[in-house]
Amino acid sequence: MSWINHILPKIKREEAPKKPSPIPEGVWTKCPGCEQALYTEELDRSLRVCPKCGYHFRMGARVRLHAFLDPATAGRVAPRIRCTLSTANPTRRAMRLRKLRRTKQMRLS
Repeated sequence: MSWINHILPKIKREEAPKKPSPIPEGVWTKCPGCEQALYTEELDRSLRVCPKCGYHFRMGARVRLHAFLDPATAGRVAPRIRCTLSTANPTRRAMRLRKLRRTKQMRLS
């Protein structure tokens, strides 16, 4: 912060109330590549690729799967995709359990 901000009192500005926009939120998307406003439905039809400059927007995993799988197989593949958390070193878990048992025994004795 600048020293002048501490010396001078803060000036409060009254902001004019915003007019509601006739265009609903989420209808247009701005391309970071070419700075063009793109119609969101058109962008989705082109698989999230800007038709003007070719910029590729980010796409989630499920959306990407549904984009290249046909609807009949997507229903069968999607339930089988599960994320399971496991340790990279299975012996580490066993070592931790042994250590917990030892500490419990030491506390009891």
